[in-house]
Amino acid sequence: MKSTLTVLLLLCCMLTSAQNLLPNPGFDEVNICIEYFAKCAPRAWFPTAPFFSKVIYDGDIPQDNHMVTLTMESKVNTTFRPYYKTQLLNKLTKGTRYKMEVFMLDTRESAGFLDVKLDTAETVQDLPVALQTTPTLHLTKKTTGKPTENWIKLEQEFTAADNYGYIVIGNLTTLPGKIARNLLCYIDSMALTPMDGQTFNAAEADTIRTLLYNDRWRHSYARPNTSLYSNALSAKIKLPTRVSQRSGRCDTILLAPEFFTGNKKEISRVYADQLGETFKLKPEEVQQKILINGYSYLKPNLKYNEIIAADRANEVAKYLVYKRGFSFDDFIIKGNTSPRPGMDSMETVEIISCQPAPAPEATPVTRTDTLIIPDILFAFDSSTLNKKMSGTLDSLVEKIPDENGIQLAVTGHTDNKGTALYNQDLSMRRANTIATYVKQHKQRISIAVINGMGESMPVADNNSAAGRQKNRRVEIIIFYPPAK
Repeated sequence: MKSTLTVLLLLCCMLTSAQNLLPNPGFDEVNICIEYFAKCAPRAWFPTAPFFSKVIYDGDIPQDNHMVTLTMESKVNTTFRPYYKTQLLNKLTKGTRYKMEVFMLDTRESAGFLDVKLDTAETVQDLPVALQTTPTLHLTKKTTGKPTENWIKLEQEFTAADNYGYIVIGNLTTLPGKIARNLLCYIDSMALTPMDGQTFNAAEADTIRTLLYNDRWRHSYARPNTSLYSNALSAKIKLPTRVSQRSGRCDTILLAPEFFTGNKKEISRVYADQLGETFKLKPEEVQQKILINGYSYLKPNLKYNEIIAADRANEVAKYLVYKRGFSFDDFIIKGNTSPRPGMDSMETVEIISCQPAPAPEATPVTRTDTLIIPDILFAFDSSTLNKKMSGTLDSLVEKIPDENGIQLAVTGHTDNKGTALYNQDLSMRRANTIATYVKQHKQRISIAVINGMGESMPVADNNSAAGRQKNRRVEIIIFYPPAK
């Protein structure tokens, strides 16, 4: 009998031959993430919700024949649904036959199936929850034949319904009436191959493969929510800074450890000018304070970590003050002794700037009204709407005239419980939820500004429960044009 490694290598070769349209189909080419110079993911594959998703990448068993592990169901969180995605090396041709093959480990906790979504655009979402779509393919293990040393092959032939260019894998199937289980999916290799003898565009495949492989950042935290093609633009951003556009008007810059030199808290002269080039905000544009978070946690001395983290954050603030003309009053500086969420293997400094968009100039305004959306209209500590309160929300939204020329500014606010970063994110997500809901019901109005102010603008005392409840709100300001 062949050894497990030999079987894996033979089947992997079988799946990766003959015009395979998937990049890195055996997951064996390793991404050495430039944040901390370590193996962290197969190249060319990314989670759909990078900041939250944790896709396990097993690089040790068996060695040099890696696999990925996806959570298909979780007892702890029944709504948790991570997905893995990539771009196809050639687009599929509508009306043409293809074959999808997956080589999967068959264990007691294995789901034994895999859903595949093919699409014409990249799938990006904020949270690792179920995608609101049906799978293009639902692959299940064969009922005949025996597994090869606990490895099984799933396959399905299909006709492309569109010129698909992107693929997502995971669990898209709802299983009603089932008790929540801990189910995993261990994938060793995959293949998507044409069956009708189409011409394989090698030049296009090389271009896409190079673009995907050049995304060397750790794949388990957020990157810009745009097409994979846009990564070519990020090539202009040199090490060791990374810029990511958050929702609304929030920009985040991450500084890698090599940005600092000497005792690891002074800014390296090599990279100082790069920060000036990357941080585009001008001093006169600052309306909301800029958050500078230092993260240091590798030393056993907690106090030492806190001092180093704060010192690094202060050095960044000093650079922006003395070299760019900012004021120290423009910043909130914090030293953190725990890892930054979504980045658990690198000490970093994070700059978060959330500035409101410029006021619209096209339409003059004669008067304004303000609607307050209280936090009881949301699920607890969430941006999901409370379905039991939908009638109340509808009655509030009904007060907004559905007329051309009406413009809205939607701003989320929180109390001061939790971290400033978390509150900023929650307030922005709630503002986006309300803006989306309003736009669905009032299609002629224009939403000019969507902001999340976090805990920075309380309207009541945060020391009482009643005050905190008043502070948790979304404000809608209605701008009326002059009467005709």
